[in-house]
Amino acid sequence: MEPMRHIRKKRVIYDVISLPSLELGRKRRWIERNWSGTGPSQITTHHSTGKDVHRIKVDEKAGYIITTSSTGGLQVTDLREDRELWSLPDVSELLMTHSAAYGAYISSNVIQSHVRPYAHCEYGEGFVIWDYLDGSKEVWRRVEDWNEEEAALVIPEAMPTPRLRRVYGVAAEK
Repeated sequence: MEPMRHIRKKRVIYDVISLPSLELGRKRRWIERNWSGTGPSQITTHHSTGKDVHRIKVDEKAGYIITTSSTGGLQVTDLREDRELWSLPDVSELLMTHSAAYGAYISSNVIQSHVRPYAHCEYGEGFVIWDYLDGSKEVWRRVEDWNEEEAALVIPEAMPTPRLRRVYGVAAEK
């Protein structure tokens, strides 16, 4: 009986000291040090997030940064390559690049971005949400997460309007 107990002890010790558990322990200590402020930090600069950034949301898993600005608009930037993936332009960009498409707005002096200046923005689980001045919210969903089953459950009042389809077309051009 004595030799069996010895083997079992070695096996338990081996399981505790196995490579995955060592890595897990290292990772846990690294996270604890970083949260306590004693771990190494890395400063990165992302120039493609736009100017006058107001709100920032980061999805490290998907690899992008979502920003809104003080001039309006929403921008999605690749986290690793620092390049714009797509955007809903602010007022100044609308004037410079889409004057033909937004001519009616320009001629009537009612130029508006689809995303208001200083918009509050939230992001999670593939959904980006921003507010309007009247308190209403707009919700967009990541294309990769879209499926036909859930699409059938969307109520008619929540379907994209012709204006939203045009805005999506501008964003998809980029």
